[in-house]
Amino acid sequence: MPQMHDALAPAGTAGTQIHRCLKGHPLNPMSLAAWQEGAGIPVSQSYAHVRKCKICKLEIPRNWVRLGCSKGCLESICYHLNCSAKALDAAKKELQRINRCTPATLEAVLLEEESLLLKEAAIDFLRELGNPARACAPALEKILLQEVNHMKDHLYGSPQSRNSIRHTFLANDGTHPLQEYQGMRALRVKAASTLASLGELRVLEDVLFGEDPASGRSEVIEASILGLAELGVQKRGTEAAHLAERLGQALFDECETIRIAAAHTLRALGPAGPMVLEPAMQCLVEALQDQNKVTGPEKFGGMPIRHWRDAEGRRLFELDVVAALGYLGRSAPDAADPRTEPLAARLAGTRTSHTMRWAAADALKQSGALDELRKASDHPQLSGTTDLLANHPKPQPQSAAVVEEIRRAAALTLDSTVVKKKVCRASIWGGPVKEKAVGHVN
Repeated sequence: MPQMHDALAPAGTAGTQIHRCLKGHPLNPMSLAAWQEGAGIPVSQSYAHVRKCKICKLEIPRNWVRLGCSKGCLESICYHLNCSAKALDAAKKELQRINRCTPATLEAVLLEEESLLLKEAAIDFLRELGNPARACAPALEKILLQEVNHMKDHLYGSPQSRNSIRHTFLANDGTHPLQEYQGMRALRVKAASTLASLGELRVLEDVLFGEDPASGRSEVIEASILGLAELGVQKRGTEAAHLAERLGQALFDECETIRIAAAHTLRALGPAGPMVLEPAMQCLVEALQDQNKVTGPEKFGGMPIRHWRDAEGRRLFELDVVAALGYLGRSAPDAADPRTEPLAARLAGTRTSHTMRWAAADALKQSGALDELRKASDHPQLSGTTDLLANHPKPQPQSAAVVEEIRRAAALTLDSTVVKKKVCRASIWGGPVKEKAVGHVN
């Protein structure tokens, strides 16, 4: 075919950039539909050929999200950390090369640019500008609240449809369907974080309290909650103290991503002081005691309902909740602390992970429950039944390795508490703090 070689020739300067195809079109997140192959569709129109990343040259499976050209060009970039970072860096260099790093030009990029990578780079530059970036707050709010439909495009239902999220999942086991692509989610979260860092909390509050029409969409709520975590990173957690109760209620949301985001944000706000997390204390305790499997109502047949389908997400959620409970500090001496029982159960649990066990021990130390740590340091080996025909559930015996890990976590945590007390006493009396007087902790 004449002039076929021109299809592989870069079109101008834009065609030589990583975040664009050879014709200068932007590479945006997309995935090919799994149903495009077969069903009477010719192979030439089913996109059954192999797609490879133009950076690392690795094959990209058809139902995986990638950076691709919506115009039909063949260039693709995978979402491996190294490749996606290089594409974002190329977008930043394009903005720097054409001197578009002023608030006015960055706002124009956010409102008019087609490339999501350029928009993400513009938001990163706005974060660095600081107070002058307040003029771009309306554009950031528009990105945060915008609705993107990944389910259909103008060629929906035909073999030419290149963009479909219906068969794309967050995990390889096919249990977590995506609401939006990673690129759009990163853009939305960065917009919320920039608004929080600039002090523009109005739209975030409207989303959390349901006063905005977009508050019914889980992706917007998740991004707004994660944006508040930026205040904790900047040690400005007291600015979000009035939202702690609402964040505690979000721990029981129907959407898993919202629950994980709420726990992460509460943990990030914890260093600001116990008064910030005090309104969410009861919700944190109940979230730690919440069961994964509950019996559904009789109208649904009484079948068990699982709250969590993402096992890794649940593990991170519980770690954040335990850390947030530790930031609440010591309770009143005469009052019963509701945190003690669930934290002690996590410390002495048989199926508790190594990370969770140490996190629970540290939370007990911060809450002042030293008696529970002393009990755990002498934790007995629980004896269980050996009858294989016994009805379930029966207490199962703990192995010697589990018992030793429980005792070690509690003992070392207690030792660190004693060391800190000795250091404080030496500093009060004005004497030098010697290693021999303090002791050594392995």
